Amino acid sequence: MSPFLQNITFDSVILGVITEQARPLMAGSMKVVIELATARPALLHSPKPIHIFRVPEVESAFRFVQSGKNGEKTVIEIHDDDVISTVSSTGPSWYFDGLGRRFARWMETRSAKHLVLLSRSGARGEAALTLLRELEGKGIEVIAPSCDISDESALMAALEHFPKRLPPTNGCIQASMVLKDGLFENMELENFNAALRPKVQGSWNLHAHLPKGNGLLCPAVFHRWGVWKSRPKQLCGG
Repeated sequence: MSPFLQNITFDSVILGVITEQARPLMAGSMKVVIELATARPALLHSPKPIHIFRVPEVESAFRFVQSGKNGEKTVIEIHDDDVISTVSSTGPSWYFDGLGRRFARWMETRSAKHLVLLSRSGARGEAALTLLRELEGKGIEVIAPSCDISDESALMAALEHFPKRLPPTNGCIQASMVLKDGLFENMELENFNAALRPKVQGSWNLHAHLPKGNGLLCPAVFHRWGVWKSRPKQLCGG
């Protein structure tokens, strides 16, 4: 890295993009490289040293690069007999968790006393029950019915069954999601609709059936889109 101490700038380009979008430029550049290699072959050589790691050692490879001791090139080699450690998950793609729990705790710090937490799973699982006990222990009334807000009739039924003692609704945070990570061009219509339904139809249902004049905050209406083919386009709920 010492050359950078001499005000040397290092730039990188994506050759695949140049090949597709600027072929004359790519052809001219390759011509210059070939002429240079022919006229002065000693100037071109393979990078040395090359530090080689196998796929199961990928964590060690990244830590080696991070240490600054990598010198020239660090390469990951893939072999047919490589064993890759994985952490599998058999849980559902939706649950009473994540942003919903964080927002509930945040609202508690803002003196909220009545919370209605809608989710498809309802108050199931130890994490959800722990949250309810925690909030109730601080004097907060919490109702956590099972409700899919993208189902208009289910949302209407849930709203009708709220206890009459609850004060008027003062606001709503829309944090529902269905996770369907995948390449956009390969995504099935069913998965595409599943990712969008809680964001689009769910938000509309809340807008239509919550009391008018209340704020509807949608902090989780984000979808990831890549720009170049080197970072494929993706769609996911979240």
